[in-house]
Amino acid sequence: PRGRIILRESGIRAGVEVKTGTYQVVYRSPQEYEAMAADAGVLQARLGERGVESRRLTVLPAANSRGAADLGCLPEHLPGYRQAEGRPGMSTWEMLEAAASGQLKALILMGPSPLTAVGKPLLLQKAIDAVDLLIVLDILEGPLSQAADVVLPLHSFAEKDGTYTNLEGRVQRLRQAIPPVAKTGPDWRLLKDLANAWEAGWTYRQPQDVMADIVAAVPAYGIARAGDRAGWWDA
Repeated sequence: PRGRIILRESGIRAGVEVKTGTYQVVYRSPQEYEAMAADAGVLQARLGERGVESRRLTVLPAANSRGAADLGCLPEHLPGYRQAEGRPGMSTWEMLEAAASGQLKALILMGPSPLTAVGKPLLLQKAIDAVDLLIVLDILEGPLSQAADVVLPLHSFAEKDGTYTNLEGRVQRLRQAIPPVAKTGPDWRLLKDLANAWEAGWTYRQPQDVMADIVAAVPAYGIARAGDRAGWWDA
């Protein structure tokens, strides 16, 4: 079968491409993913009952959003898309609502500039006004960093080592091209120090240590060379 199905819910638009028996569910933002993931799961199950293969293709606006999802930055999943036990985490908007209502006493926003360009600005303002502690990690100064109690400068892509996972699932090597402009530690070290302030016990010394931990938690990332696709994509 060939064609296109459009799903609509609460003003959110997501497309399902139907090509030669494979259905691809396309999301255009993390908010669309959160809102439509359950419906897409039902659709995927029904297609499976009909013997039709289905895979989700998630289209997100920010670089490395695919990698963030792979490594557990989704409220209902652990790294590697393992199902979280017990109560799932909060979505972006659930956290902001909890902060605005006084349930959350602190917020840590990393690279939060896009938050100022999306919907619910009144909720965002109410949340940052209500919390006792607002920590912002970002590259550029903006409204959120100006409102923060603590600001930690991040490094741009040109100033750090690491990886980006593209939409196809290829884990691409990122090499530092210029010395950091901000005289602060790399992003991973800032996160390590923040985590250890809450007694996480992280002992990373270099980016390779972080990658080794990633592979231990998500074996699909144990690729042979940079640019290969994460293992489950070829399963």
